[in-house]
Amino acid sequence: MEAIVKTCAWYVSEAKRALGNAGMSDRELGEHLGFSQPNVNRAKAGYMTDPMARAIAEATQIDEGEILFVAHVSRDTNPSVRDYVSRTFGPRKRAAV
Repeated sequence: MEAIVKTCAWYVSEAKRALGNAGMSDRELGEHLGFSQPNVNRAKAGYMTDPMARAIAEATQIDEGEILFVAHVSRDTNPSVRDYVSRTFGPRKRAAV
């Protein structure tokens, strides 16, 4: 079985699927979760806030800690963290589980 690279964008897509419409717009997802479209766009780009991570966890029934971990690492700019993530998960633009 091939591993799925779980990024912030992947969790946003999962939230759309969990809400019953994988093709919904970011604006519609934001309305469902209580966030603006720009916040959803930033989350997809790797700048997911903790409140959005929690809302997505609730919508998808995915462990909150997993999503928060990816969100935190994606936002982190510390070179030591980036180096560890790169060594552990491979060279990626954004952190993944």
